[in-house]
Amino acid sequence: MMEFINRYLFWVCIIGGLTSCSNEFIDSASLDESSSITTKALTKSYTILQYESFIYKGSSYEVTYSIVGDSVVNMIADEDTKSLLSYLNSLSGWGTFIYADGSVEYFDNEGELMANLDAIVDKNSKIDANFIDQVSSRGFVPENDACAPDWNGNIGSLYLCDDDGYSGKVRHIFYPSTSPDSVAVPHLKPTYEMNDKTTAFCAYVRSGYYMLLNMYEDDNYRGSFISQIVDGTKDYVMDRGLFSLNTREARDVEFGGVFCPNLKKVVLRRDVSKTWNDRITSIKMKRISKPFAP
Repeated sequence: MMEFINRYLFWVCIIGGLTSCSNEFIDSASLDESSSITTKALTKSYTILQYESFIYKGSSYEVTYSIVGDSVVNMIADEDTKSLLSYLNSLSGWGTFIYADGSVEYFDNEGELMANLDAIVDKNSKIDANFIDQVSSRGFVPENDACAPDWNGNIGSLYLCDDDGYSGKVRHIFYPSTSPDSVAVPHLKPTYEMNDKTTAFCAYVRSGYYMLLNMYEDDNYRGSFISQIVDGTKDYVMDRGLFSLNTREARDVEFGGVFCPNLKKVVLRRDVSKTWNDRITSIKMKRISKPFAP
């Protein structure tokens, strides 16, 4: 563990041109052996160093991103990893699935992800059952009424916000109980006026249901996409990873959710230039019939 910390601080110093290594760290780092995400913020330039391990076709890789604002300004990785990311970048629609512990797996396209969905759900359920790293809900879960779930005839819903912290304009996309298999929006502009404007989002599903949420960079479900499972019994926060919440308030209707207060902290992973802030153009919400098994 100390070796990893030393390596991490070494890279902080290497990128020290952005700010000095002394007295500049804010006390908001996430550093845990059980998580695949390690981050540290530097106060003067608001630079985030984000370490990430990922899986591609059964093999593991590592990369470190340097993020300023909503832009990735540097990427540190070995040649094999750089070559793989260059290959993925050449694909028209590669995807990132985010597991319950924040670890990620890359797929060449949506078809490949869907072909492996049963295995993904099974793996995700086992990770979820053993995952103990938890964070406070303060600042992560929306408190404004505009993002409160609406269960009037719905089994789920997605709320898109154009400012971080679930503020600014909010648009609701509902999953009616009468919808057979999925709800899809091929372009967010005509109906919702949210094309390339989403900075925060929250997704809900009622207890007893499990939903696959895919969000795409381009219209008609094209381009790079991020994918995660919304579990009707648990709450998760997407904040440079995916973390389970340690508290759940009493609810008249039992439900679970995935909450992302700021997409500027989620790397696009298509190139070394942007995060997912203001990048989402189309979405799919798909009901999963197979429940999690402990």
